[in-house]
Amino acid sequence: MGFFRRLFGRREEEYEEEYEDYYEAGEEYEDLEGLEEVPAVRPAMEEKPLAIKPIDLRSVTDVDLILGEISDNNIVIVRYDELANKSSQELRLALQQLKERVQKMGGEVVLIKTEEYPPLLVVPSFVAVWSSPKEE
Repeated sequence: MGFFRRLFGRREEEYEEEYEDYYEAGEEYEDLEGLEEVPAVRPAMEEKPLAIKPIDLRSVTDVDLILGEISDNNIVIVRYDELANKSSQELRLALQQLKERVQKMGGEVVLIKTEEYPPLLVVPSFVAVWSSPKEE
């Protein structure tokens, strides 16, 4: 529940409760006409909706494309099997650059273990990633 609340913000009912509490506490102030109502929207989400985009990492130059999407507050699922089959050294360099630059932006890079070359989940700074506990 806390993960989704951080990701999507509070429920609308919580805003209504907060407004009602404020109104009850502020009943002594009769002249509230000059106050402007401000929408309760996260700044990162105001301009455009969040997108989840799959991108193939075929070379080191694709790192900039991924970083551009993260800068636009999108979530990226990175497939890199083609580059892994081509050059393990170039793959290592690309993944190192991606991880370092995403972390500088406050984001995260997460490996999704599903197959031989599992995809990477790359998220912007306002998204919290939950990892399941490792089995012993």
